[in-house]
Amino acid sequence: SSSSECSAVDDGSEKHWEVVERILFIYAKLNARSYIQGMNEILGVLYYVFVLDSSAEWLPHAEADAFYCFVALMSTPALRECFFKNVDDTTAGIGSQLSNLTRKLQNHDPKVGALLDEQQLRPQY
Repeated sequence: SSSSECSAVDDGSEKHWEVVERILFIYAKLNARSYIQGMNEILGVLYYVFVLDSSAEWLPHAEADAFYCFVALMSTPALRECFFKNVDDTTAGIGSQLSNLTRKLQNHDPKVGALLDEQQLRPQY
């Protein structure tokens, strides 16, 4: 995929950030809990994966697919609880979860873990 393919959806009529913003708005309207800072990070990755699918026939469904997967992920208590400020410093909080993710990545793929360390890329940032 070229960078021009990522610049806009539907031949330039709509930017990707607008799609992500709309999904988060709808999610907040459908759920008693509204948007919590950081949810866009999860949704952004999901949407990015769907938009860059190698099959052009799936591109028109990227927004709906990303929304569905985001709602499914956010309905799991373990993930949803990561977004509450009062659990940030607990083992259920986002800080602890990101540390666990980093450890698992380093154990599963030491080369990638070393590269991220070398480039000082931390999941918290």
